Amino acid sequence: MTPEQAKTLKWFKWGELKHPELCDYAFFVFLDSVREEYGWPLQITSDARTPAENSVIDGSSSSSRHLAGQAVDVAFPPSVNHLWWLVGAVFKCQRSFPIELELVHGPGDTHVHIAWNTVGKASSLLLSLT
Repeated sequence: MTPEQAKTLKWFKWGELKHPELCDYAFFVFLDSVREEYGWPLQITSDARTPAENSVIDGSSSSSRHLAGQAVDVAFPPSVNHLWWLVGAVFKCQRSFPIELELVHGPGDTHVHIAWNTVGKASSLLLSLT
């Protein structure tokens, strides 16, 4: 994404992303619509990643959508109602893109992973509870 493209987004700013230059602009247009539909802030904790950054994250895949700039991790919502509002917003805004949505809630890690899945794959909702 370019700085000029980032200026067209309503809810996400260039300066709040770690690697905005690696982020896919179309994915962030989707994420902007998710944020609008959800109605509450989304705190991005991880956006696009370099291969070196991705390789040191436990459980991260070499085919992670973070590497394509088409995934973010956001802070876990503050309540069960918020969680399901967010899930609904993601699937409502998906249009023709297959979605990968993972709810991670454990003692050492809580976040929601939102990504465009690889074309040709079905959308998925994964729960990772420990």
